[in-house]
Amino acid sequence: GAGLDVTVPEPLPTDSPLLKLPNCFILPHIGSATSETRRLMAERTIDNLIAAISDPP
Repeated sequence: GAGLDVTVPEPLPTDSPLLKLPNCFILPHIGSATSETRRLMAERTIDNLIAAISDPP
């Protein structure tokens, strides 16, 4: 089975074979939508920006 929150294209066409599979769950593209995940993403972004301006190539 499979659980998907990202598809190409998004959203899937209504005739997509994936929609007919009994062991495939397709969820909205919200896999990272938790407070902790968003906070960690923001921290990583800030860390990357600081690293980029502190140590240019």
